[in-house]
Amino acid sequence: MITEANISRIRKHILKVAQDKNLDINAVNEIIENRCDIRYIRTHGLGTCRDCGTAKHEMNGFGKAKHNGKRYAYGIVYCPKCEWAITVYINNDEGCTPIRPDQKNVKQYPRKCNDCGRKFTITARTWEKLKEQTTHKCRGKVVDLIADEHRHLTGIYNPFNHKEGKK
Repeated sequence: MITEANISRIRKHILKVAQDKNLDINAVNEIIENRCDIRYIRTHGLGTCRDCGTAKHEMNGFGKAKHNGKRYAYGIVYCPKCEWAITVYINNDEGCTPIRPDQKNVKQYPRKCNDCGRKFTITARTWEKLKEQTTHKCRGKVVDLIADEHRHLTGIYNPFNHKEGKK
């Protein structure tokens, strides 16, 4: 359970991760403080904390950011026992990412355009390939499935050492 006692510890780490991933820090704060339009906690199917073995939790928040009116959908994974945030990411329905180098067993994954329903099979390992694989005409516009926060990234996606742009 998120309490006032553990929220500051979670916030400190997750805001750094959000900044490193170029995510909207104010929107992440809205989720943590339960000021977003929709927030829910998922408590199963996330694996366990590598430090204490407790099941990880995920706080999902959706809405329009109060400070700029842009839509966001972020997930924050944390350990409720260690009171430590593990990561923050853009939810699947707000964008997709290339397959990471650490996902050696992942060859592809399915994704669908939320607006037109077109289905895609993602095999891309770079941002450029992902753009090629997901660009399509949707409701009269040419779009892709890359979230605005990731548009500046190139090369291989590796959020663990923050070396985007290197191939």
